[in-house]
Formats: sequence, C-alpha cells, structure tokens
Amino acid sequence: MLIAAAVCPGAPLLVPELATERSDVLAELRRRCRRALDQVRASRPDSITVVGAGPRTATFGAEAVGSLAPYGPADRIRLTGERADTGVAVLPLSLSLGAWLLAEVGWHGRVGGLSVAESSSSGDCVSLGCQYAREPGRVALLVIADGSARRSRQAPGYWDRRAAGFDEAVAAALAAVDRTALLRVDPELARDLLAAGRAPLQVLAGAATDGDWRADLLWHEAPYGVGYFVATWRRPTVGNGDPGLPNPADR
Repeated sequence: MLIAAAVCPGAPLLVPELATERSDVLAELRRRCRRALDQVRASRPDSITVVGAGPRTATFGAEAVGSLAPYGPADRIRLTGERADTGVAVLPLSLSLGAWLLAEVGWHGRVGGLSVAESSSSGDCVSLGCQYAREPGRVALLVIADGSARRSRQAPGYWDRRAAGFDEAVAAALAAVDRTALLRVDPELARDLLAAGRAPLQVLAGAATDGDWRADLLWHEAPYGVGYFVATWRRPTVGNGDPGLPNPADR
C-alpha cells in the first residue's frame, strides 16, 4: 500500500558540486527537499521507489548504477545512494538525482527505481501507479518531476506564454491531492512545454487511488526558468503508524 510520496525537482543544481554559483535559492530548495523526504520517512515506509522520466519505461534494483555526468563529476552512484566504483551507469539522470537525495537524508531502507518514458500515455502511467498501490507493506514514492522549462527567456526552452499557467495548475493539483487534475494534463502540451515531470506525476496519481490524503506544497518557483515543485502526499495515521485513520496529534 502506498502510504506517502515526495515530489522533488530533477535539478542537477541541487547537488552543491554541480552548482556554478552560491545561491540562497538553491540552498533553500535543498532544505525543502530534505524536509519533504523527512516527512516521508516519518511515515515509516518499508521501501522507497524513485520514479522519474527516462528514455524508456523500466524498473531498476537497488544496485543499479547512475551518474550525474555530463553536468559535473562523473562519479557513479548506486540507487541506494552509495558510491559505485564499478558498473556501467544505466540509471537516467532523474533516478540518479533521486539516489543522491536519499543519500542526503540518510535513507538506508529498501529502495527501487522506475523510469517512465515521455511517450507513456496517461493510461500507461495509471497502470504503473496501480502496481505500487497493490504492493504489500508500506510503500513510499520519491517522484522526480519538473514543470515547464519554458518559464522565461533565459530558460532552457525559451519563454512560452502557456508555461506559467501549466505550472500553476500542476502546483494546485499537488496542493489539493487532485489526482483527476494531474491525469488531465495533456501529454502533448507537456511535451511542447518541456515539462519532464508529466509522466512521473501521473504515475503518482495512479498510485494514490484510494483513501484520505494530506498534502503539503513546500515549494513552487521557477528561479531558472524551470518550474520546480516540492510537495508531499501522506496518509493520516493512527498512533501505531497504520494508515487510514486520522491521528489526533495531526489535527
């Protein structure tokens, strides 16, 4: 059963060694990502699966190797967050960044990875998400997802007047746990706006299909012309940590 999820941006600049300049914005973004993952860890998941965009839809085990090249040092990293001295890098950038984030918060539990092809339909994404909703135990997701990369004239894709509204709609859906709104995001529009997070977010919508959820939208900005979101979705819990009922302490 899915009990919690964090959404973080697929921004290589999150890694201090890859940042070209000191930035209070990046430091705050890192803090928000850590806070989101701390909230997920507080839900006591048995496992965390990193979900992100990739060239193809594929699953990866904990020992799969990734790299942050060509954005900086080509050090290899396993999905567990450990440095990999050997092995061919097979993880897409999104999952490599997810591994780095999990290492930053000291996650030592079970971990897996899912890359989702940009061409995946909304129905495909729902089917993938439903698999995690049916898994035994307490499952959490770390969704690596950007908004539009066309938010300014300095953005990677230059400016598009539709980009800000697109990101606002996604942020509102995350804040309200509006699965229907996420599933209505048009794949063609997302492709036009270079929004790499569309498919991973629709996997999340497919996984969080039942029960009550509590959302926390921790970040929604576009400091470098790319829409960044940091958010959590969590099931309310009773005192023993079982999902499904409100915890009086949360009221």
